[in-house]
Amino acid sequence: MRTRGWMLLTVAVTAALVLVGCGGDGLVQPPDGGANGDGGDGAADFDAASYDGTWAGNWENQTFSSTGSASAEIDVDEAGGTVDITLDLGGNVLGGSDPAPINLSGTFDDTGFSLDQNVAVLGDLSITIDADGNIAGSATNLPSAGIERVDFTGTRSGDTMTVSYTVTFAGDSATATGTLTLDLQP
Repeated sequence: MRTRGWMLLTVAVTAALVLVGCGGDGLVQPPDGGANGDGGDGAADFDAASYDGTWAGNWENQTFSSTGSASAEIDVDEAGGTVDITLDLGGNVLGGSDPAPINLSGTFDDTGFSLDQNVAVLGDLSITIDADGNIAGSATNLPSAGIERVDFTGTRSGDTMTVSYTVTFAGDSATATGTLTLDLQP
């Protein structure tokens, strides 16, 4: 049951990491002439376009010593302010074989990215990423009765996103921790 919980957490974290792939690299000049993409207010604008592309890496559950591959295809629609993500996880995900690719959608503006979506394998997934590349989120109401919730935080640094996650198991409040790392592919 706990191994399945970690696999589910891995899926949630990977999804969050992929969706939250917003950061402060490669800022776009805003239409109002603000310096360095600051919109004229001194604060950096979110650069969604810098997340567009293929990301690949792995997840690792430190508590249970399990690992697997992870990839995300991120498609940014700058005009529409939307991001579509196809997340593919490998390894012993959810206690079984790897799931089919997971489709996610979120929105962005100058301040960052957000996603609130119910996903069959992740439950209610909520993710935010600010203009500095700080990632935060959670997955609740997971389909596994053995998992109460998954919480995650992370950052983007250059072409690497790193997310740390904690899975809280139902009933005994025991937890498991892990990381997800994705690199933008050339």
